[in-house]
Amino acid sequence: MSTGPIGCWMVSMSINLPHPDKKKAGGQGEDAVFHSTFSLGVADGVGGWAESGIDAGGYSRSLVAHCANALGAGEAGPERPPYDLAQVADGAWRATQAMGSSTLCLASVGPGMTLRTFNLGDSGWLHLRLGGGNLFSEGWAKHHKAVWGVVDRSTAQTHYFNCPLQLGTGSADEPSMADQKELEVLPGDIVVLGTDGLLDNLFEGDVASALGRVDFEPCLDAITMAKAGKLTPSGVSATSPESARTVSRQCSAAISTMTAALAVRAQEVGSTTTGRTPFEAEAHRNGYEYSGGKLDDVGLAIGLVMPLPRPPAAAAAPASASASASGAGQDRA
Repeated sequence: MSTGPIGCWMVSMSINLPHPDKKKAGGQGEDAVFHSTFSLGVADGVGGWAESGIDAGGYSRSLVAHCANALGAGEAGPERPPYDLAQVADGAWRATQAMGSSTLCLASVGPGMTLRTFNLGDSGWLHLRLGGGNLFSEGWAKHHKAVWGVVDRSTAQTHYFNCPLQLGTGSADEPSMADQKELEVLPGDIVVLGTDGLLDNLFEGDVASALGRVDFEPCLDAITMAKAGKLTPSGVSATSPESARTVSRQCSAAISTMTAALAVRAQEVGSTTTGRTPFEAEAHRNGYEYSGGKLDDVGLAIGLVMPLPRPPAAAAAPASASASASGAGQDRA
């Protein structure tokens, strides 16, 4: 009989950083993000709509809100059916009435040790693993050097350079055109979703390096407690020791620090006019002269995969999830 986890959930966080000029003007930008116990999402409203006097972030915020509502409904535990992310995206697309257009990237974990992804446009996702090791195995060294490696990642979808596939007003693109993937995950893996404000400025090695500078030890402790059933998707149980609450807070703080560090670093690189960046490399591949980063809004969501152990009794207690949805944005300039 298997003794591995019956499923997984996430300690998650999201952030929006508007372009500095938009922030000074009191604007939200055009990106939108959400995070919950089982799902993540980012969307990037296409900034060209602002030239027509339309709030370029209105569409992405509405789209993400509909996705968050659909993915938050019925997050009742490991036995739930897997989310059909294409169906979720299609429903959100049909329900969004705002003018504008947007990219969309979604990810969800479970049931089982499974990550499902949906990506349309040039936002995207990365799946990272610490040191290539299995944090759920008894032989994992607690003080393993914090070197992250990219297991897999999305590929940008564009019609041509700097014109992504997008859902919305006047666009022939549909959710059925998205790239979808199903991957196996391990406890301790990290899933990063970002708009092109992140992905235009940071290579995957830059993302891994930024994560590696954050103290991950509290999360290793949290994974151990989750393995023992002391941390669950619904939080810390009344019978768990106070140390579990402390570790839970510390792990959440570490994921929050990772999220903020990545977003800030992306804008730091975006403000440079020298140095190699993914956007510069793509511009050169398409015959354009360009140097340095591309300063933009950054929408980002991160989830740390946590194990859900097999219950000793016949059934596990239902788990609840919290979700947040907010908006900030991104241009195509």
